[in-house]
Amino acid sequence: MDNRYLYDTFIAKLTQLEVSISKANVDQQQLDQIKKECTEIQSHIQEELQKLQKYEIKRINEKLSQLFTVISRIETGLGSRVFRFVGEPIPRNALSLNKSSEQELQPIDFSSNNTKPELGDLNGVKYTIRQESSFISNVANCIVTSSKGLSQIHFKFGHSNVLWLVANGPVFIEELKNSIIIVDCHQLRMRKVENCQIHGTVANNRFVIEECRELVVVTGEEDSGLFSVDDFSDPKRTARDRTGSVNIKFVRVKSNGDLALVSITEIHDGELSRADRGKLSSLLAGIE
Repeated sequence: MDNRYLYDTFIAKLTQLEVSISKANVDQQQLDQIKKECTEIQSHIQEELQKLQKYEIKRINEKLSQLFTVISRIETGLGSRVFRFVGEPIPRNALSLNKSSEQELQPIDFSSNNTKPELGDLNGVKYTIRQESSFISNVANCIVTSSKGLSQIHFKFGHSNVLWLVANGPVFIEELKNSIIIVDCHQLRMRKVENCQIHGTVANNRFVIEECRELVVVTGEEDSGLFSVDDFSDPKRTARDRTGSVNIKFVRVKSNGDLALVSITEIHDGELSRADRGKLSSLLAGIE
């Protein structure tokens, strides 16, 4: 079995168990079955340790630990409906956007996303996000991409990264420095992002920043129309394409992140090789 497929299989199964145990009508028989499956997965992991990366083992163990904790709480009748899973999705109503909310964007509020990171403390790796409603934290010298169709992504704390983030819903980025951001999402919101280059597509050609500085938005020569940025550090200011502002400027080039995309898609998940680190350094050389 392919190593990456093995990890994805474990995560998918654990996520399915999380959904099962979160149901309001879970009974003792179902609970016993979930506990049995958790134990079987735990045993299987021990057999496959050599095929998994350290950060993958850490992630799987975190999810297993949380599941066993919930099982214990439900069995003792204590706090069975208060517990929040690691990486629990934001409530659906927080992700729904109507026309009025797109026209009148509100100041950034990340408080609802400040749960425990589902993945963190990465350095010098390539990692593909596959978990729905992902919260990634404390990442340096990495290439982070996402599979298509995720509902939302929240990235917090990092430097010297290339991020390629695709989501059907919003992408939230906090406290990131000296990085390249490539996005394809419904809504982009950034807070305390400094000295970063931004490529890609946002559904309404508009994104929100707060306490950001030295941002460069790279657009293709063929792009038309105005691309606006709402800066809530200065509500009176709206930066528009070709005019720039104190915190952001726009640059038109022949490609729209294509070179970066080609380079990082050739790199496999896991620890970056010396050659891969060289590619990352080359991509970031122009902004660090």
